[in-house]
Amino acid sequence: MTDHRLYTAVLPSGTFKPTSGRQDVAKQLTKLAGLDGTGSVTATGTQPGGYRVDGQYKGKYAERATTELRELLEADALESVVLYGVGAPTPEDGYYTTEGGSTSRAAPQTPAVINFDGDLSKEGTRRSHCRAIRTDAKQRSHPWGNDTTGYVGIPATASKVQWLTYIQDDTQSATADDTVSAEFGDVDRFDVESAPSGFGDRPYLAYDVPYAEEGNTDAAVFDTHGDPRTDTDGDFAWTQVFKPDHNVQGDLLLSNGRLRVTLDEASNTLTAERWDDANSQWADVSLNAADWQLFDADLTHPGAAQVRARLTFENSTNGNLFDLAAVLHRGWEDLLLYSPDDLQVPSALVTRLDPIAAATVIDPQPERTLLDRSVLR
Repeated sequence: MTDHRLYTAVLPSGTFKPTSGRQDVAKQLTKLAGLDGTGSVTATGTQPGGYRVDGQYKGKYAERATTELRELLEADALESVVLYGVGAPTPEDGYYTTEGGSTSRAAPQTPAVINFDGDLSKEGTRRSHCRAIRTDAKQRSHPWGNDTTGYVGIPATASKVQWLTYIQDDTQSATADDTVSAEFGDVDRFDVESAPSGFGDRPYLAYDVPYAEEGNTDAAVFDTHGDPRTDTDGDFAWTQVFKPDHNVQGDLLLSNGRLRVTLDEASNTLTAERWDDANSQWADVSLNAADWQLFDADLTHPGAAQVRARLTFENSTNGNLFDLAAVLHRGWEDLLLYSPDDLQVPSALVTRLDPIAAATVIDPQPERTLLDRSVLR
């Protein structure tokens, strides 16, 4: 039998069968969000199109894995998630709405065995639905530039890419403005400001993409737990964050495979790295010297096409505080930074963050969604 992947989480074979069963299996996530451990899972069908998942995760990262899965099942920022067979197609392949989940320790005294359960409802498949990016471009005032390019990124493996009007009454084929490389795949970028005439400032970008290509180039948020990404055994030690109120155990890290920004509130530091595709490694980005340091970080939107946070900086010489909205879009090499209160950004803070600040003033506000293919006919 075939294992299944629920967005970034690989779940054991039999999880989505309508008949119950139990077996010991291995559990891991994708390269972007993997956690290794062992566990057993059972599942029963609940109603047409609905599935209930019950099981356990065991091992050193069992608690992290089940917390991540519960957040994925409860995520508000993801309208639908993909489910597909790993290595071979299965009848269950398609798009699903998550309906919540829960976790509990099998024994109160140990975190090594964690129970979980959750519910899913099937929305459709690639034959009935297509992926799309819903946009709502806004102009943000900031001091880092005045470029008016509003790139929206989708996996470069996508096909049948089309612009679709907001009221879904007209379509036109779309050609990427450029293609950029990220850690786990290439991203095609489309300028929402150059959408066809008459399509307005809130068009959709609709496309078809293989199930297995979802997630690899998405924007994402991780909890590092204070650990390197992989441990000495080669197991992925971070957890992907899907809820703004996630109880952070280490540092928050924003990543889209091109830029990684680590928010360390304990040491009041913000550090950044860029993906060096030529050498297949992450390279440190040096921020400019200034008296401003990270004071607080609030995750506001852990989406897939974009992640958003509100960052508070402190002037270490006088204690003044200043808030910035920070947005990391899929395919971008910089953070979009602006004052959410439309205040003038202190010049020294501008200097400090200049190496990672986007020059464009266009925020396409992309949200990944699912559309019935009938709207494209």
